[in-house]
Amino acid sequence: MSIDRDYVFSVMSGNFLTEHLPRDWAEWDDDKLQEFFEEHVWEPLEYWDWHDVYELIDICTRDVMHLIEEKNMAKFKVYATIYSFVEREVEADSPYEAEEISIGAGDWTETGTDFDIQRDMTEEITDE
Repeated sequence: MSIDRDYVFSVMSGNFLTEHLPRDWAEWDDDKLQEFFEEHVWEPLEYWDWHDVYELIDICTRDVMHLIEEKNMAKFKVYATIYSFVEREVEADSPYEAEEISIGAGDWTETGTDFDIQRDMTEEITDE
C-alpha cells in the first residue's frame, strides 16, 4: 500500500489548523486554499501569513514521507535478505521448504510473530 503525499499533507494540516484539510484539497485554487487557512488557522499562528503556515505543514509532510520511505527500504532489505537465504537453502537441498521460511504481511511467520521470538529470547536470558 502506498501512502499519498496529499493525504499525509491533509493529516498534518490538523497540527496547525483547527480542522484538517479535506482529501481533495490539492485540487483547490489558491484563493480557496487561502480562505480555508485563514478560517481554520490555529490561534497561536493567526497572525502568520497563510503561505508560512502552509510551509510548516509541508515540512512536516516531507518528514513523514521520508520516514515512510526509510521504513519501506528497511522492509525491502529484510525481505531481500530472507529471499536470498531461502534461495540458497533451497538450492543446497536444505531440509527447509521455502514456505517454512517465508514471512508475510504484518511480520507474521508460519512459526509465530516477532513477539513470540522476543519472549523466547527473554525466557532464555531469565532462566540463566
